[in-house]
Amino acid sequence: MDFAERLIQYREAHNLTQEALAERLGISRRMLYKYEAGISVPRASTLKKICDELHISSDAMLGEEMQQLDPKQEIDKVVHDVDRVNKLVNVFRLIYSLMAVFVLTVGVLLIPFLTYLLKNVTITPYVLAIYLIMCVSTASSYLLGYKRTLLYADMKEYISKKVDITCETLFCVLNLVCIWIFKNYIAVVLVSLTKTLTSNIIIHLICRKRYPYLKRGKIDYSVTREIITQSKNLFAGKLAAYVYSSTDNILISSFTGAVHVGMLSN
Repeated sequence: MDFAERLIQYREAHNLTQEALAERLGISRRMLYKYEAGISVPRASTLKKICDELHISSDAMLGEEMQQLDPKQEIDKVVHDVDRVNKLVNVFRLIYSLMAVFVLTVGVLLIPFLTYLLKNVTITPYVLAIYLIMCVSTASSYLLGYKRTLLYADMKEYISKKVDITCETLFCVLNLVCIWIFKNYIAVVLVSLTKTLTSNIIIHLICRKRYPYLKRGKIDYSVTREIITQSKNLFAGKLAAYVYSSTDNILISSFTGAVHVGMLSN
């Protein structure tokens, strides 16, 4: 079996159309058709892109490794890997959803203690509305956020960075407009909430297009236990670092007041 036939086999194993793969490679569908028809052979740089997108080695694609001369075996491996990735993504979806619920619940439970945490601040309905919107904004950062792990694992983190930078720039301008027109801080935090949701939705749509073979499914609890076992120490370290770096403002506020915290932060 030659290169053209292998290319077709591996593309179909990933449930990709010619249009989808060509778009990822940055080439025309006609050029990809020539590769698959054996009319033309890709350059070394294009071959590397093909192998990266199909998660296959160049040797396997070219048929230069004896143990990988049978494409069916390689396709079975790809299908198995896709199934495992799908299980991992579903577990991450559950974890991120639980984290969003946890953050929102803790935020709501802290409402009776705001008068003690925010010294010299009267908890009016206006202040409470700002606090609740900020809680929702923080919790919403976890919704669909699990899709970012796909890009990180696929070494495509630059995509999420581009989306974040673009959204940050556009919504920063929108924030300035809201301050100028409405002169209301609630409008500012609502824009921040919208920015978080927008960036996550865009990344979700990008991942759904790039990884169409990943589907929502049941949670594999054996995979869940494996993730917990392998990452519990890392999670504890991250949690400790977050608590250490995030509680200073609360402590300063409880002693000197929220106004001083704002002045020092700025």
